[in-house]
Amino acid sequence: MPRRPRCRSPRFALLSALRVALIAAALPLIAPLAAALAPSNPPKTTSAATITISGNEQLAHPVVSGRLGPWRRAELWLTQSNDVDDAPFRGRVVIAGTPATIHTLPPPDETGSNFMMKVRAVMFRQIGTSAERALIVLYSATQIGPQQTPYYGACVYRWNGNAFVRADAVEKQLAGARTAAEVTRRLASGGSAK
Repeated sequence: MPRRPRCRSPRFALLSALRVALIAAALPLIAPLAAALAPSNPPKTTSAATITISGNEQLAHPVVSGRLGPWRRAELWLTQSNDVDDAPFRGRVVIAGTPATIHTLPPPDETGSNFMMKVRAVMFRQIGTSAERALIVLYSATQIGPQQTPYYGACVYRWNGNAFVRADAVEKQLAGARTAAEVTRRLASGGSAK
């Protein structure tokens, strides 16, 4: 037997319309509150420690781990500003242990307001006769201005026993290198020949 449609009273229709109008009016007020309560970038956890990427940061390169300095395993976190396209990177190294430690890397020479920067490659390499591995970050940078061409550089970080420091002489040797293979050739030859 077919079901008879229910007759809805005008009062029911008015209440339904009022309910829809109230919900529609409340949405613009509720949305910012819900967005503020929800974490925009949840903390990234590692086996060593927790790195929290703030709402105005993004990864400049995927997290990599490897042998670095005196440690068998270190994780490298490179981030950039979300607010400025291709801003210079900020680096942190996470070392597992009890307690876990986080070391901040010295910044690149290029300043955020004058340069656009892209991280091209990251590697852990032995440099010279040292048994410890150093960290090499290859990047391209462009000075902001009309028709500026990009150049390629490297930030090389060594552990000095207390903190990470830049290895200026090696950075000069690697200036212009674009790939890991080119870094390997230059480190083996001791010069910047291509």
